[in-house]
Amino acid sequence: MTTLGTRRLKASTRRLVLALCSALLLMVVLPVQSASAHAYLQDSNPRDGGSLTASPTELVLDFSEQVVIGATELDLVDSAGVQYPLRQLRLVTESGAGTEEPAQVFAQLPALPHSAYRLRWRTLSRDDLHQTSGVIVFGIGARVVAAGQAEPRPLPTEVALRWLIFLGLALVLGGSLARRLLRRHALSSQPVARALKLSLAGAGVAAIAGLLLPIAQLRSSSAGIGAMFQGRYGQGWLSREAASLLLVLLLLAARHGPTETASPGHPLRLRRKYRSAEVAIALLGGIAVLGNAMVGHNGAAGGLRLLADAGHVGAAAIWSGALLVLLLSSGAGASGRARLPMLRRALIDFGRPAACCIAVMVATGVYLTSGVAVSIDALLLTFYGRVLLAKLALFGLVAVLGMANHRWLREQGRRLQTRILVTEAAAGLVVLALAAVLTSSQPAREASFVRAAAASETEVSASAADLQQSLSIGPSRPGRNLIILQVAQTRRPAPGPVTAVTMTVVGAGGRSSGPLAAMPVDADHWSVAVELAAGRTSVLVVVRRAGLADVAHDFSWTVRGSPVAVHRTVISNAPWQQGLSYAGVLAMAAVLLALLSSLVHLGARRRKTADETVGPIDDPTNTHREMATSGAD
Repeated sequence: MTTLGTRRLKASTRRLVLALCSALLLMVVLPVQSASAHAYLQDSNPRDGGSLTASPTELVLDFSEQVVIGATELDLVDSAGVQYPLRQLRLVTESGAGTEEPAQVFAQLPALPHSAYRLRWRTLSRDDLHQTSGVIVFGIGARVVAAGQAEPRPLPTEVALRWLIFLGLALVLGGSLARRLLRRHALSSQPVARALKLSLAGAGVAAIAGLLLPIAQLRSSSAGIGAMFQGRYGQGWLSREAASLLLVLLLLAARHGPTETASPGHPLRLRRKYRSAEVAIALLGGIAVLGNAMVGHNGAAGGLRLLADAGHVGAAAIWSGALLVLLLSSGAGASGRARLPMLRRALIDFGRPAACCIAVMVATGVYLTSGVAVSIDALLLTFYGRVLLAKLALFGLVAVLGMANHRWLREQGRRLQTRILVTEAAAGLVVLALAAVLTSSQPAREASFVRAAAASETEVSASAADLQQSLSIGPSRPGRNLIILQVAQTRRPAPGPVTAVTMTVVGAGGRSSGPLAAMPVDADHWSVAVELAAGRTSVLVVVRRAGLADVAHDFSWTVRGSPVAVHRTVISNAPWQQGLSYAGVLAMAAVLLALLSSLVHLGARRRKTADETVGPIDDPTNTHREMATSGAD
């Protein structure tokens, strides 16, 4: 190889190493997030099972994510079946930006007489358009039994459409790998052409199913089609649909004569004008997978979690799709024993890419699990958790079966076990179906499946002018609370006694109370009783002293939701999200380093082979000597 060629190869290798190292560094330094979409009710005021002495003026529903207010429906009836209208629905968030943050829905309540009440609610998550519904039972002057939370089941139509999307992406991404393997071992272009047709069908199926998915999700809600563009769902949907449609056009253009005529002992070679099309197909497939991740549970998580979701789905699509396309396309143009050697050699070469896909799926799966299940008990006691465990068990079975079949194929004289291959491919399709069920279901993140953490705020302190103030709110739950302020003067002697303290309380949703005159408890402590709702609360304190200017300071406090009844512990309800997140990051880093090492080793082997093959031809002395000898002869 010439010196210039060697330098170019070394430069390209250095760029590859630099790019992969940068990706690894980015993976490590990105913040570990545990949020995932699919809004569910965290708390309410009145709370489920609560008994009040008087009619509240406002209803508060505390959701884990932002919801579509236009798709929120509330139905309130008493024990006699009388319906009470709820007016002035509004959505309030802490900062007003970002669909991942908790949100509260407020509604104006009419005057309610003493009775037991049942509130049925239904809404739509802004991130993934998943429907959430439930029932709250409360009483006014009456004792009631809580309705409890019911885990919603996914819509069959949504599950079917998501499975078709996964299947289409598998045929596109896996088909690209399968065509490469078939070109290496097929003696005619018919298997490659059939694989191309399967990828074309997959792109079409993904585009059509993706178009119908938001229609199916919005069909049973009162929201219009514009709701899908309020969050990141619309961006992801447009990305996936545009990529799918472009894939259809590219595959249509490439289906006629993409390969040159083969000869025995020589692999099929892709015509030069179609090589760039194959690269574009792989790139668009990656964009479609990333867009699909944006419309799922991690659509608003951003950063590392979104990339991990896309990598997980992409690896599963390549693994299952390549095996399926190899089986379906290997019989085109050949029959019986003629196709078995080609399929055998292609499957042997498929072993290494399949192992890489399995490693990526395992590493990203560990990390993604931290965002969809809050504890081990959440996996065991929820529909989502049981489906996830079934998917993991089936995936493990298929992986073991695939590794055993690969070892079987590499041994000389062994017959090709088509039944095992068909079973492996069918199980891969079932894994995709279970993934569709999971992406259509509510993650196992309810607070009732995790041990409650200790309160994060017991007291807040601040200095204002020459005053040191400390404020506490108890019991810091929705309902009646007592605010206690301690005031200490730092100047000695004190310039004057504190004569009065007023507090203006602005609760969640902007509801204001005050200014309220605080009552003295002793020389340094003042108190005010006030009704508070769950959420962020602001307390503006004004301290007055004789002959001095008033001192004002604004305190911030978070009122926690009502206590949640924790399910009976089966194995463990200890929160594991943070530990599982870091374990997933380390696993992904290890896989990335292993892939980097493999690529560097492969590049070194190719350089060595190129030097051994091309070296004598590049020597001008040898070339001229051979030409002279040939002319003399």
